[in-house]
Amino acid sequence: MTQNRVFKLIIALFCVLILLAWGIGFSKGAQAGRAYEAALDSSGYSTVIYFSAHQDDETLEDFGGILQDLRTGKEVHVVLCSDGSASGIYKQLLQEGHDLTIEEFTALRDIEFTNALVSLGVPEENVHIPDDRLQDGTFPEERERLKDFVRYWVEQYPGAAVRTHSPKIEGIENHPDHTTVGDVCCELQDEGVIKELRLFIDRWHLEEYQAIEGLTLYKLPAYGKLIRDEADRLAGAAKAYSDINIDLDRYGIGGRSVAGYWAQLQADPVSYFYDREAQ
Repeated sequence: MTQNRVFKLIIALFCVLILLAWGIGFSKGAQAGRAYEAALDSSGYSTVIYFSAHQDDETLEDFGGILQDLRTGKEVHVVLCSDGSASGIYKQLLQEGHDLTIEEFTALRDIEFTNALVSLGVPEENVHIPDDRLQDGTFPEERERLKDFVRYWVEQYPGAAVRTHSPKIEGIENHPDHTTVGDVCCELQDEGVIKELRLFIDRWHLEEYQAIEGLTLYKLPAYGKLIRDEADRLAGAAKAYSDINIDLDRYGIGGRSVAGYWAQLQADPVSYFYDREAQ
């Protein structure tokens, strides 16, 4: 065999290896793409219920899912599970000389919650602030009451898909109210009360979730891209929590309480979730 033929053979083998590597990579990419499309596909569910532990969680954690569900024509309901009264901003406002009762403070937070969701595109009649919601910070101790609370709302919309906070996994320290909502929703899914359950993560711990072996995280809205007027709608939701105009009873409570979270959302405007059924 001549040196020229050997050289040509080496080149041919090299090309074959490149094509094989490309084919394997393409196959994996196609599989990942199909998995992502499957994760986004909720065609069997016309109604979706989001359970938010506190006012602002629905925007900070869930907004991408809400926008995605609205894109695909789902009927979106958001249920507020607590009164939000444990926020440290209440004491700050008192120290600043604002004469507010805790009930007035809670009402101000509720207004922020409603305005944010309406800005995202959720009909106001689908924003639920129940009279029997739990006191902020009591979820672990009131676990059974919380479970009954969630069960009630799921039963109001039979067959609805459910989205909420991730339960505690791999020792990641999230707000106990958040993880308890996730826990009871997982239990209700095991009992057959909830069919589809998707769990949204606290973005502050994103790297810790990404490090969990076998846990597949997906971005929402689809492919992490805002379309049409969605950027403006998200900006409006953020403004509902950040706007301060005391004469108009706007205190920017949500924006002040977790300023770092809002900055993070602005830098990376996506939500992250995992599908419990796939774990």
